[in-house]
Amino acid sequence: MDPPLANATSDKLQRALTGSEQDKRREVAGKCNKTYQRPLPSNRDRPRKLDTRHHFSQHITGTKQSPRTRVSWPTLRYLAFLSLVLLFASEAPNQINAVLGTPPQPSPISILPPLPLRAYLSRVAHLIHREASRHQTSHGPRTPKMAWTCSGRTNAELISNMWNADLIHSERVRDAMISVDRAHYTPSHHLAYQDSPQSIGYAATISAPHMHASALEHLLPYLDDGKRVLDVGSGSGYLTAVMAELVFPPSASAPPGPDPGAVDGPRGGKVVGLEHIRELRDLGERNVRKSEKGRRWVDEGKVEFVEGDGRQGWRDPRGQGGWDAIHVGAAAMEIHETLVEQLRCPGRMFIPVEHPRGLGQHIWVVDKDGEGKVSKKMLYGVRYVPLTDAPR
Repeated sequence: MDPPLANATSDKLQRALTGSEQDKRREVAGKCNKTYQRPLPSNRDRPRKLDTRHHFSQHITGTKQSPRTRVSWPTLRYLAFLSLVLLFASEAPNQINAVLGTPPQPSPISILPPLPLRAYLSRVAHLIHREASRHQTSHGPRTPKMAWTCSGRTNAELISNMWNADLIHSERVRDAMISVDRAHYTPSHHLAYQDSPQSIGYAATISAPHMHASALEHLLPYLDDGKRVLDVGSGSGYLTAVMAELVFPPSASAPPGPDPGAVDGPRGGKVVGLEHIRELRDLGERNVRKSEKGRRWVDEGKVEFVEGDGRQGWRDPRGQGGWDAIHVGAAAMEIHETLVEQLRCPGRMFIPVEHPRGLGQHIWVVDKDGEGKVSKKMLYGVRYVPLTDAPR
C-alpha cells in the first residue's frame, strides 16, 4: 500500500475510534445526570389554585359546571366593600355640603338614579344578612353587621331603607318610627339618620335604628292601645317616645281624664322611662317635649321619666301594678328576677344579657303567659353598654 494512503486510512480509523469513545462517554455522563438529577414535579403533583373569577361568574350567570358554586365570604366582603364605595361616592358630597352650609352639588355618580342605588345597597345588606344567618359558630348563630347600608338623609328615608331591607316587618312599627323624628334625640343633627349607635354622654348611647326596630317588633304584641310599658335605661328617650306612639295611637288622643296627673292615660295606658342618672332622665324628658305630641303626653301623665336602679325595675307609687312590656336598653349580668316578677300575665321582656362565661352579649325574650308560667328564649348576639350603678 502506498505510504500516503496508509497514513490517511490510519487517521480515519483513529478519528472513528475517538468519536465512538466520545459518544460512549457522553452516554455514560447522560446516564449519571439522569440518575442524580432531581425530577421535575408533574402537573398532577402541583397544588391547584382556585379560580375565583370562574366560580364568581358561575354564581352570577347561574351555570352549574361545578358542585362548588356557592359564593364565598371573601366575595360577600367584596360586594359589601363595593357597596360602601358607591354609597360614599353618592352621599359624601351632600354630607360635606350639609356641614359647610353650601348648596348641594351633583353626585359624582349622578348617572345612576338615587333610588335604585339605595335599593341595591339595601339588597346587598339583605343578602349578607341572610348568608350570615346560615353560618354557625361554637356559641350560636353569627350576628349580621348592618350599620351604614340603611342610613338615609331624612327620618322617612332611614325608616324606608330599613323597611326595604326587611329589618321592619310591621306597618305599625314603620309608621310609629316615622312619626318620631330621630333628630330630636341625637346630639348631632347631621348624624341623626345614620344606622349606627351614637354617644349621648355619661357612658350611654342611643342604639342603632335597626336595633330599635328589632326591639319594637318583638314587643309589638304587648304595645297595643292602653298597655303599660317600662323602658329601662331610656337614655335619649327615643324608644320611649316610639313605644308611646304605639300605646297611644291618634284615635286614643281623646279628652283626658278629670285628673290626668293622678292616673294613667284615658284608657289606662302608661309609658315610663327609667334612668339611673338624673342628667339622662332630664335629657329624655327634654327630647320628648321637643314635639307637640310629646309635650301633651308628658303634661297629661301618659309618659313619665323617673330616676332609679333599672335592675330593680319600677313600681308605680300610685298602686298601678305590673307592666305588659319591659324593654331593657343596657346589658344586664343576668335576667333579674325582680324585672320578671313585675311582668303582667301575659307580658314580655326584651333584654340584652352578658354570657356567664364571658362569651359576649345576647338578646333574650322573656315571656310570662296568662297563668304566670315563665319561658326564656335567646335570640342573637349584640353589643350594649352595661347596666350598672350610677357613677359616684
